[in-house]
Amino acid sequence: MGPVASKRLKPYIGRQLKQMQCALAQEGTLAMQWIRVVITCAIFGLIMADRSAAQLSAQAAPAAHKEELSASTALLAAVQTEEKLGTHVFYTQRFIDQQNQWASYRGSVFGGLMDFKMKGCDLTINVTLQDIFTGTVGKQETGRQIDTYSYSLSLTLTREIADRLSLEEAPPAPLASNTHSICIERRSCSFEWLVVRSAKPVLWEKRVLNGFLDVNDATDRFQIPVSSAERGSALMAAIKALAADRCP
Repeated sequence: MGPVASKRLKPYIGRQLKQMQCALAQEGTLAMQWIRVVITCAIFGLIMADRSAAQLSAQAAPAAHKEELSASTALLAAVQTEEKLGTHVFYTQRFIDQQNQWASYRGSVFGGLMDFKMKGCDLTINVTLQDIFTGTVGKQETGRQIDTYSYSLSLTLTREIADRLSLEEAPPAPLASNTHSICIERRSCSFEWLVVRSAKPVLWEKRVLNGFLDVNDATDRFQIPVSSAERGSALMAAIKALAADRCP
């Protein structure tokens, strides 16, 4: 093919080149459009994932709050039930008192959880024992007497303290073994007690007898009178649940 024929092909080749350039340009435009679509989808996916994470976090927070509230609510319900009940026993007793005289009494002892305060893991528990009696000392009539023992326990609840909670039976202080008490309903004259213990004396106890401060000191043991072993177990379980839920 000579020079003349080459010149004739130039316009055709030029048109083909332009068509190819247009096609490439169109393909480039389509590629860019696909890239934009992919990027947009990726960004949208990230936004939705972030929203989902935020929603899950928002749902988890109320769930945790609800669990915390349920532990607190269960404990307060157990306390309120026990506050309405308490426990008591009727007795007679005869013994030689500190003045070496025969003392003879009959009466009743009431014990109960009177007040309960909770702020986080800080608890304050108020307990009352009341001994109402009459009798004779030597040949002297005593008339009707009332001894009121008010106990207060302040502590920061921990899982270690919760794990040491227990129930036991024992007579209240006014019916100690040296008084030789005889009780009508319970021969042992015993109350059910929820016992709070700690490895070290980190429990703070106050005891007031008939309006006068008797004890104000740290201790490693405190007893709470409960109406029954069943109620005591429920109260103990509620305290343990609270400790497991929120306390160190």
